[in-house]
Amino acid sequence: MACHSSITRVGTVSDALADIANGEGDLTVRINVKSDDEVGKLADNFNHFVSRLHAMASILRE
Repeated sequence: MACHSSITRVGTVSDALADIANGEGDLTVRINVKSDDEVGKLADNFNHFVSRLHAMASILRE
């Protein structure tokens, strides 16, 4: 059961990365991090990356 949960969580991070890579991602949306394992850390790092990217895009729009 835990394996299925990990696959789903990896899929969530993967989908979010694909959206950003394809230029279709919403830079205001974050992944809900529910664990402190490797997948949770990946999601947390993704959120940090998107936050910084959003801040840079906001500056460029000014």
